[in-house]
Amino acid sequence: MRAAPVVWGALLSLIALGLAFVPLFDLWGYELALAMAPLAATCAIQLGIREVARRRERASFAERETVDLHPLRAVLDLLGRTLLRALPALLGPLVILGLNALRVRNCNPLIGLAWYGILPMCSAIFGAAIGVGLGVVFPSLGRPRRSVAAALLVILLGAGWCLFGLYDAPPIFVFDPIFGYFAGSLYDERVAVPSALLWARTYHAAIACAALSVTGFVLDGHAWAAARRAWAGRHLLALVALGSIVAALALHRLGPTLGFHHDAATIAAALGGERRSEHFVLHFRPDGPYGREIDDVARELEFRYAELHAASGVAPAGPVHAYLFGSAAEKQALMGAGRTYIAKPWRREIYVNHEPFPQAVLAHELAHVFGASVGDRLLGVARVGLRVDVGLIEGYAEALTWHGSPLTPDESVKILAALGRLPDLDAVMSSRFWSLPSQQAYAVAGSFVHFLLERGGPARLGALYQRGGERAAYADLYGASFAELATAWRAAVEAVDVPREALERERDHILRPSIFRRPCARELARRLELAHALIGRNDFEGARRLYEDVCRDEPDDPGHLDELLSTTARAGHEAEAEAIGARLLAHPKASATQRGAAYATLGDLKSAAGRHAEAATLFARAEAQPTEDSTARLYTVKRTLSARLASPGLDPRHRAVLETVLGTLVRPSRDSIEDFSRITEAARLVPSDGLLAYLAARQLISRSLYREAADALGAAHDLPDQRFTRETERLRAELSFRTRDYAAAVRLYEQLATEGTAASRLDAALFARRAAFFSAQPRSP
Repeated sequence: MRAAPVVWGALLSLIALGLAFVPLFDLWGYELALAMAPLAATCAIQLGIREVARRRERASFAERETVDLHPLRAVLDLLGRTLLRALPALLGPLVILGLNALRVRNCNPLIGLAWYGILPMCSAIFGAAIGVGLGVVFPSLGRPRRSVAAALLVILLGAGWCLFGLYDAPPIFVFDPIFGYFAGSLYDERVAVPSALLWARTYHAAIACAALSVTGFVLDGHAWAAARRAWAGRHLLALVALGSIVAALALHRLGPTLGFHHDAATIAAALGGERRSEHFVLHFRPDGPYGREIDDVARELEFRYAELHAASGVAPAGPVHAYLFGSAAEKQALMGAGRTYIAKPWRREIYVNHEPFPQAVLAHELAHVFGASVGDRLLGVARVGLRVDVGLIEGYAEALTWHGSPLTPDESVKILAALGRLPDLDAVMSSRFWSLPSQQAYAVAGSFVHFLLERGGPARLGALYQRGGERAAYADLYGASFAELATAWRAAVEAVDVPREALERERDHILRPSIFRRPCARELARRLELAHALIGRNDFEGARRLYEDVCRDEPDDPGHLDELLSTTARAGHEAEAEAIGARLLAHPKASATQRGAAYATLGDLKSAAGRHAEAATLFARAEAQPTEDSTARLYTVKRTLSARLASPGLDPRHRAVLETVLGTLVRPSRDSIEDFSRITEAARLVPSDGLLAYLAARQLISRSLYREAADALGAAHDLPDQRFTRETERLRAELSFRTRDYAAAVRLYEQLATEGTAASRLDAALFARRAAFFSAQPRSP
């Protein structure tokens, strides 16, 4: 018995030593706590069973008499002695990973210690209570090997229950007395201690109290085991046991309200609204952002359903439930994965956050549901046994929803190859997909699977999916080995034309490292989220301090310097902002896009100070750097307005209007309505200025004032260059669609589909098909 705690301590320390070389698990934090929680519970269960056996073997007659007089005290004493042996075993991992901080940066050890207390320590306490109860109720488990087997069986049953919960209901989080808290998606870098977890731990404590009080009620001191004769006279203890059970049941019933237990019914009830269409059941909040556009969302889903059916040749076996959350926070609270979009193919359900219509992600998640028609029977995915081909699962969805926003997957892969960062295809098309940077893995999987779709058609691809992506299936279905197909795919991608500016524009976005490659990823995500919240409250000084901390802890990421520069500029510290801008421009890893943003921010400072000639020069430098089209057009607008203001011959009335517009663009107010009013009023005051009319049209579209926007767009002439002309044509097509003039929308989008980049042609063609589909649908009243 005395050796058992030492053995457990050595085992946990050895596991911690291994985790010291696993990213995210190698420091005090959420991942370490998550890994240690079931181990701590296993240790405590086994030691609890053995503690009861030791008492049974060694207790004197007087001690046995005392137990019958005070059974609950005896049980609590067993619990305390078990914890005195179990909890020290958890100190080894803390020490080892604490020393590992000399090698790996630990940005917030206090939060790591909090996680350790909430997860493994609490799991150990719960496990000790269960172990004591098992030792009393099942005396035969007291032998060392049997106690270990019993503890492992409890853990396995707990794991099975957790997995069943993930399978049987929408949520992807887990609040469990043994495993603690599984937050869900890896792609949500921000993992905080939610209030629901504290309530869940209260619920688990109530279960432990119920187990201990019931154990005390049935404990026979002479046998140190459960016996019916022990029940007599223990009325007060019976009330304690009953009260503990009632408390546990009440907390369980309140689980949806307290946030640690949800199922399909409680989520649908929390959202409140339901809309049915031919193939869908939509769940949404009527007073939320989806409530205002639910008819269009329903049409969009039906459109995507028709597109996917045509592309795949299969269809779901029944209606698809779409859970539409108004925000990431709402989704996080109700099911987890606040910023990650999820589908559960086997349940024919998708779960998405609100984004401006139309949401491209709807099609991707819906494609996973279509995959269930050809996937395995249990999960509806590309699986054989325990082997899950995540790359084929995600690639199937990407291939069926081939898109170009802002690049096609083929173009992204071409850029990765040009930068020497193309992931190994064999790793992508396997369960190792999750260990790779998400942007890179999705691009490669989508490009390769689209190549297979074009080469063999949907039926062969469906057969490959059904066989779980086994390597032998490639030769059987495509007449070539996986390696031969990979070679042919790389040759096809090599032939794709990608302009140099696109490579520079997407470099920092596509090369973002995996969460496993970023030091303190969870803590930095926490600080960034807090900084964004402070900016929303106009607390630029507080946000600036947080960004300085982030830059210090992750100096290799120039994106943080970009955020620091922007916040420092908005706080009004011109000299400091210029110094930060110089640091960003000199950063060896700064991309062209980030350098352009730095020039533009510095230009904003000069503009705010009235030095328009200097501002125009900086905005021109920003324009020269490759960036996404909308940002590039904004730089051009600022440069054009600054250059006009720098001209000495400008009419004073016109100057005042331009200064108001430029000031709004470089220093947006918290009140978007105020900005809207300034720009639209400027266009009214100077109706001859085509650029102001263009800016006003965009503002009017953002407010859904489509008729007024069409009038403003008609006055948008003498624009800076061809990019604005093309954007004007795109806006005309959008206005036709928004005003339900679908015939005009089809015509305009089809014209746009004949020009521009491959990505923009794809998007225009998709919108043309969407407009044609919507025109054939009955209009809602």
